[in-house]
Amino acid sequence: RGGALRGYAAVECMIALCALALPFALHALEPLLAWAYGDEPGLTFALVRIASSLALVFIPAAAMGITFPLAIRWFVGAASNTGRDAGGLYALNTVGAAIGALVTGFVLIPAIGLFATTFVGIILNLTAAAGAWLIAKQPPLATVTPRSRRRARTTKVAARPVAQWLPGAVLGLSGFIALVYEVTFTRVLALALGPTTYAFAAMLTAFVSGIAIGAALSSRVTWTRKSPALWLGLLMLASAAAASGAGWFAGPRLPLLIAETVADPTVGAGTILVRESFYAVGVLLPLACVLGAMFPIGATLAARSDDGVAREVAMIYGLNTIGAVAGSLAGAFLFLPLFGLQQTLQVAGVLAVSTGVLAFVAGGLTSRQRATSMATAVTTAALVFTVPTWDLDLLSSGGYTYASDVDDTEVDLATSLKAGTLLYYKEGGTATVSVRRLAGTIALAIDGKVDASNWADMLTQKLLAHLPLLLHPDAHDVCVIGLGSGV
Repeated sequence: RGGALRGYAAVECMIALCALALPFALHALEPLLAWAYGDEPGLTFALVRIASSLALVFIPAAAMGITFPLAIRWFVGAASNTGRDAGGLYALNTVGAAIGALVTGFVLIPAIGLFATTFVGIILNLTAAAGAWLIAKQPPLATVTPRSRRRARTTKVAARPVAQWLPGAVLGLSGFIALVYEVTFTRVLALALGPTTYAFAAMLTAFVSGIAIGAALSSRVTWTRKSPALWLGLLMLASAAAASGAGWFAGPRLPLLIAETVADPTVGAGTILVRESFYAVGVLLPLACVLGAMFPIGATLAARSDDGVAREVAMIYGLNTIGAVAGSLAGAFLFLPLFGLQQTLQVAGVLAVSTGVLAFVAGGLTSRQRATSMATAVTTAALVFTVPTWDLDLLSSGGYTYASDVDDTEVDLATSLKAGTLLYYKEGGTATVSVRRLAGTIALAIDGKVDASNWADMLTQKLLAHLPLLLHPDAHDVCVIGLGSGV
């Protein structure tokens, strides 16, 4: 077990070295990116960007993924305590991630910049490495005897007549579904709160904090260990119900609440930021708590022997992470462009209910448990499709930035924000594009923020042509193309 900690220290040092080398690696890739963009700023450039990103991020990301199984190998003793120990360690690790997201987004980057913030991360990596190395030199606090190992192994096998592949399958699918939810709600909240760094940091902190809270609570609740497959299935159903409730609030109602806050002349920027963070927590925290509660239960179900507990927990952790990566890619590049925001939530809800049913079928449930759980699954599936259709006019109105300009003395704020005709609305992989006509003015907006129009914005767009004409001594051939506005 001391070797696991020494390995942990070495991996933390590797992460620090990767962070230190990142600026130099970015600089070295500039000629390749410039060539790809100059040759064909389309598919070639996109492929080169993806390959470059993977080359830069894969090694440190893989190293970060190794740290948790190494910590599990040192921390978890008997298989009978896997849910408590692995779940508690998972919760602490996730709490650190939440604090890191919060402090980085709201404090470090605004105060000291990206470069210095990177060095703060490097110092923390080296501190973790030093701490692990010092602990590895200490004698172990307790050992597990062969007799207790045999007892734990016998008890585990006898208590769980479930399919051996079930915990890995459920945790992998839950990771996929969780990231589809996160990507979708991040986009919804960007429309409601505005696509700012502060809003994104609040969303990420809320989601990661919820996972930590759920894992911590689940690792301490003993009654989930009596029938872990049943609880895995019920939590999957609960995630679908929580996502439906969050969608019911975030889509049709949250944009107006934010607009009312912005329109209030007595409310300052600090108060607006606090309220936006509060709303982000309200939308994401319950869902994330449910998803986070699944890992300790899955670890309890996966651990079958003391000798293999680290390998078994690492396996479901890896499957959960692979599912999360696949979910983020599928959510952003497949589901959202294909279905849109609200329908993507419904697709994820159906997947969650199906995963719950899988746990009920292969989880060794009694006939009574299976009948009750299946009825719950049918009810949850119906709930997923009963959420009212979102108000796209209000969602794309940009109330987070334009509500303060609205004169609502004659009509209410919602009517003012939805004024005009929505000519075009498309939820793409990275942003939502809308085009609206109002009193002869046509405006194109990205996530609710107008980027081009045939009114006030024309001055800016004409200036793009005037400046080079004034600077060029003898211009004859001129071409200005507005990508998006078409001007």
